Amino acid sequence: MRSDMNALRTKGERERYATRWGLDTEEPCLVKISPALDLILSRPGDPAHSEYAGLTRIMHNMLLDTILTPAATKSYAAILRSFPFPPGWPRIQGPLHHLKSYSLSEHARWSVVIPVLLRCWLKESHIRPYLLQILRNFGNSVHQVVQCFAAAATSNCVLMGDFISESDRANMETIVSSHRIMFQNLLQHIADSLAADPRRARSRSVSVAPLGVREAPASAVSVSKEMAALAQTYLNSMKLPNLHTALHYPALAEEYAMPANSNVLIGEDKHRFFKKVIYTTNHQHPGRDLLQKENVRQTLRLLLANGFDEPAITHVIKDIYATCPMLFSTLLPRSEQMSLDGSLVQGNDDDDDEDVRADSQHIHPRATGCIQARYCRETLGLPTRVSHLTTEFTKLLSEAYGDHYGQPNIIKFSRGSFQWCKKLSFLDPTSQRRHTFKIGDFIIGKYENEVVRIDHIFVHNWDGSRRLLFVKGTCLTAQSLQTSVDPVLGPGYHRLRLQHQTLASPAAVNASTVFIGLPSIRPRQLYIIPVTATGEQLAVEFLWAERTLHWL
Repeated sequence: MRSDMNALRTKGERERYATRWGLDTEEPCLVKISPALDLILSRPGDPAHSEYAGLTRIMHNMLLDTILTPAATKSYAAILRSFPFPPGWPRIQGPLHHLKSYSLSEHARWSVVIPVLLRCWLKESHIRPYLLQILRNFGNSVHQVVQCFAAAATSNCVLMGDFISESDRANMETIVSSHRIMFQNLLQHIADSLAADPRRARSRSVSVAPLGVREAPASAVSVSKEMAALAQTYLNSMKLPNLHTALHYPALAEEYAMPANSNVLIGEDKHRFFKKVIYTTNHQHPGRDLLQKENVRQTLRLLLANGFDEPAITHVIKDIYATCPMLFSTLLPRSEQMSLDGSLVQGNDDDDDEDVRADSQHIHPRATGCIQARYCRETLGLPTRVSHLTTEFTKLLSEAYGDHYGQPNIIKFSRGSFQWCKKLSFLDPTSQRRHTFKIGDFIIGKYENEVVRIDHIFVHNWDGSRRLLFVKGTCLTAQSLQTSVDPVLGPGYHRLRLQHQTLASPAAVNASTVFIGLPSIRPRQLYIIPVTATGEQLAVEFLWAERTLHWL
C-alpha cells in the first residue's frame, strides 16, 4: 500500500490516499534506518489492545446500539448484573452508563461471558425488526448473532490465553479469520438495516412540507443523519487494521510461542502504577523518584518470595503482611497475593478451618467453613462418625482411598470422624496461585471427560493426625466431550446433562455419585452454568465454556 501511495504523482493525491487507508505520508524512522528489517516479526502485534479495546469494544457498542431493541437493552443490562461469571472473576460495570470507561480487563471478561449469556437468553423478539428481516435471509437470525460473539470469544482466548492447545495452534488462522468474517458480515447487515429503516425515507418526504409544520420533521432529519453516520461508521469498521492483523498472528505465534507473549499488559500495569505514585513525589525529579519507588516495590516482592538471604528482615516483612495485607495491595500482583495467602495460611488458628494432609501438587490445603456435626447429622443426614456410614457410602469411600490416595483394599473403617465443610483451597506449585472451590463448583474428575459438580466437601479424620480431604460430587457426563459440543456456539462449548435425577437426601448416593480425593483435584476452575430455570442444585442441563484468557 505504501508503494502504491509513493507511486502517486502529486502530494495531494498521496495525502488523500494516506487519509483513506490510515497511513502516514512519511515512512517510519525505523524503516529508513534498517530497510531490510522484517516488517511483521519486528513489529509484534498487541492482541490485548487489538482484540479487547478494538473489536470487542465495537461489538459491545454494536450490541447495545443496533442489535437489541430498547426494551431488550434494558433487559440485557439487568441480566448481566446477576449472570454467573467464571469462578474468581470480578464483575464488570453496567454497560448502559459505563461502557466508555471499561478497562481492557473488563472488555476481556465480557467477551467470555457474553456468548453464554446470549445463548441462554437471546430471542428474535430482542432483535431490531429491520435487522431481523435481513438476518432471516441468511438462516437462523438468533444463531447468527450468537455465533459471531462466540467466535470473538474463541479468537480472544486463543490469542490471549495462558496456554494454547495443539489443535488451536494448528487452526489459529482459521479461528481468527472466521471471527473476522462473521464480524464483517454482521457489520454489513447492520448497515443495511439502518439504510432500510423507514424513518430515513419519512424524513426525506416530509422535509418539503410547508414552513409552519417543519418543527417535527427537523428531528426526523436529524435522526436520519445520525443513522446514516452510524451506518457509515460500521462500514468503515470493516476496514480496520485490527482485522488485517489476523493474517500475521500465526507467524507471531511461531516466533513468540504464543500471541499473548507480544501483548503490552505488563507495560500498561507499570504505567498505571507510575500514574498513581507520581502524586506522592515533589515533582522535582520524577524519573529518579519513580525508579526509587519501583526499587522498593521489587525489593518487597522478592523479600516476600524469599528471594534474599536475609531471614530476619524476611520474617519481619512477612509478619507485617500477615497482620495487614492491605498495605501490600498496590505492590503485589493479584496472583502473588493469592500465593502469599496460601504460604501463610498454616499460621491461621481459626476454629472454622480444618487442616488437611498435603501432597506435592497441593500445598497448604485447607477445608474452611466447617459445619456443626449436630446440624450435619440431624438436618442434612450426613454421617459424622464411622458408625453412621451406610454400605453404599463405605463402598465409594473405599474406592476413593484406592484410586486417589493409593490405599486399596479397605474393607471396613473401624474408627474416625467426618468434618463437613463448605470450601476447600490449596496452593498450586506450578502456577503459584491459590485455588478455592466451594459447594456448587465444578471440577474435572478422574478422567479428562468426567465433569463433576461438588455437592459436599468433607475431611476424614482417622486418628487425629491423618486428615484426608474428599469431595462428594455428581458426575455430569461420562461420554466423549467431542460429542457434546454445543451446536450453536461450536468447539469449546459443551452441553452437559445429569445422568440421573437429583438426590432427595444429601447423604444419598446413586450411580452418578463419585468421591474424589485431594490428590486428584486439579487446579482448574471450570466455568459451567445451569441452563435450566430451576436453579443450580435442581438443574439437569448445563453449559460449559472450556476456554479462558489472560487479563490483569
